[in-house]
Amino acid sequence: MPFTGDDGRTVQPDFTITTDIGETVLWEHLGMLGDPRYEAKWTQKRAWYAANGVLSPDEGGARRATLIVTDDRNGVDVQAWLDRARKVLGL
Repeated sequence: MPFTGDDGRTVQPDFTITTDIGETVLWEHLGMLGDPRYEAKWTQKRAWYAANGVLSPDEGGARRATLIVTDDRNGVDVQAWLDRARKVLGL
């Protein structure tokens, strides 16, 4: 589901979750880290998210949405990703 920032720009996160209490969680999976162009685009998108009230729980939560970020740098760790999601979603 698209996410529109305060500045009117719309981006497409990998996943958008709306909790039962109406909170929005955006999940980005960074599957191409190591590709300089991909990393540069992610750096810009991450800064845009922060400027538009979207932060990870480690950054203190968010005004507009909470951001979950996963990657493959240490291999595919589905259990760790699910654990992170459950923690953010309060499951």
